[in-house]
Amino acid sequence: MTADLLETIEKVISEKDRVLIQLANAKIIRKQITEIEEEIARIDMDIVKFKESFEESETQAQVKKGDKNNAKRPSCRGCGPLNPLPSCYKILKSYPHKKSGYYWVKPDCSSLAMRVYCEL
Repeated sequence: MTADLLETIEKVISEKDRVLIQLANAKIIRKQITEIEEEIARIDMDIVKFKESFEESETQAQVKKGDKNNAKRPSCRGCGPLNPLPSCYKILKSYPHKKSGYYWVKPDCSSLAMRVYCEL
């Protein structure tokens, strides 16, 4: 009976070791997934910044040509220099789905729109 008990204990220890190895591997994989998700988020932000920069350059080129009427207007207010909102608060209220980031704001006390970071 003692031999059977020892054999059972060895099997349990072996199974425990196998489970611990799987848990360790799972932790490593979860960490890798988190790192990949963070990298994807950084790439997405770079894409957004590039797109904004490109659209801004395109709009500025139209304005420099004196073609304000045909200058491409952004799809949302606050998303471009030709279509600013007076504050980050107005952007949040007008577009609750928008995330924190850079937006165009033209406060009532200013004659120029400025690109600012809004914590939404």
